[in-house]
Amino acid sequence: MKKWIKEANSSLFVATPYFLPPRSIMDELEQALKRGVHVTILGPEKTDTRLFARPPSYQKLKMLVDKGADVYVYNHGFFHGKVLVKDEEFMDIGTANGDSRSFFLNNESNCIIYDKQFIQKMKNSLKKDIEKSKHVDPSYFESLPFWNKWFQNVPEFLQYYF
Repeated sequence: MKKWIKEANSSLFVATPYFLPPRSIMDELEQALKRGVHVTILGPEKTDTRLFARPPSYQKLKMLVDKGADVYVYNHGFFHGKVLVKDEEFMDIGTANGDSRSFFLNNESNCIIYDKQFIQKMKNSLKKDIEKSKHVDPSYFESLPFWNKWFQNVPEFLQYYF
């Protein structure tokens, strides 16, 4: 994933139910934004994870929003899509979440798709999901409940267990 982000020229679209990428992926996303790559992230507003998984994702998402990423939270049920689209050239779709467990511990299965018609169909479907989502701005993070703010700083090494 890191290589794909590094190679992105115009756009990255990431859809994941659990946005807890390791520092190396966050660094690449920040670099992509600095290069002018349009980064869009779609995830759920409500999650099925334990208390500790969601709050650390807010900290990472806020960092990206502050640097210019478009972040959306799906609020019509639980969003469980797992997709990465780079420059409309290819799509990674499968079982891997956007978290360290999926990247380093779990046995996940993803497909890389280069068929532009299929990619466009999926992008149209994801666009419908975005229409049912809330665009996140910095005030979204300020309005989070206290317990969310309190658990945002869970150390990254513990995030492998969420």
